[in-house]
Parts: sequence; structure tokens; C-alpha cells
Amino acid sequence: KLSDLSQDLLDRALDDLNTAIAKMRMASVYDLQSCCFNAQQASEKILKVYLTHKNHYTEIDIRNEIGHDIYKARDQIAKTESDIDRLKQDFGNVNFGMDVRYKSKDITPEIAIKAFNSSVKIGWYILQKAFDAE
Repeated sequence: KLSDLSQDLLDRALDDLNTAIAKMRMASVYDLQSCCFNAQQASEKILKVYLTHKNHYTEIDIRNEIGHDIYKARDQIAKTESDIDRLKQDFGNVNFGMDVRYKSKDITPEIAIKAFNSSVKIGWYILQKAFDAE
């Protein structure tokens, strides 16, 4: 069973993916940027589901040790899930940083689709690992 924190993170990650889909359908340049931001946010939150569920991180642990850095989260998960490296390209596809939210970027539909697909792949991997052998 998921803790309240893990469940909240999972729910928010799924909301971010749904928002990314809605933004892709609108297809303006700003909506594509928002899609990429939401894909990044979904990935970040799903990584934190693993950390809170399997590694028993608290909200304070997340804030102090991970922040919003998906690579820090990945590195912590890699200590027990060495095959996470197979998602290296996917992490690159969702690593936009916060400036994608605030500065104009040249985001094409192809970039947005890659970001969304990579976020789903990261999520699928994490959920499989988080609930493996439970």
C-alpha cells in the first residue's frame, strides 16, 4: 500500500500527464512548451513515488536531497535499480529545466511528443520497479 505522500505524488504525476496530452491537442507553441513542462513534472513526481515508497524518503528528504533534479532522483534509484541507465535518452528528453515554463523555447511537436513518450516510459519503469515482488 502506498503512503499518503506516495499516493499524492502518483496522482499528481498522472494529472501532469493528462495535462500534457491536453496541451498537445491545443498545439500552439506555448502549449507545446507547457506539454514539455508537464512531461518533466510527471517524470519528477513518479521518480519521487519510488523514493518515498521503496526508499522511505520523507517530504523533507525529497526537498533536501533531490529538490527538482530528476538526475539526483535517478542517481538515488540507480543504487538499487542499476538498469535505470537504459532510460538515459528518456531522461534527456524530459530534462527541460524550469526555464521552459518562463522563457520562449523552440519546441516542435516532435520534441513535445518525445518528451511525453519518455515520461510515460520512465513512469512505466518506475511503477514496475516500485511494486515488483509486492
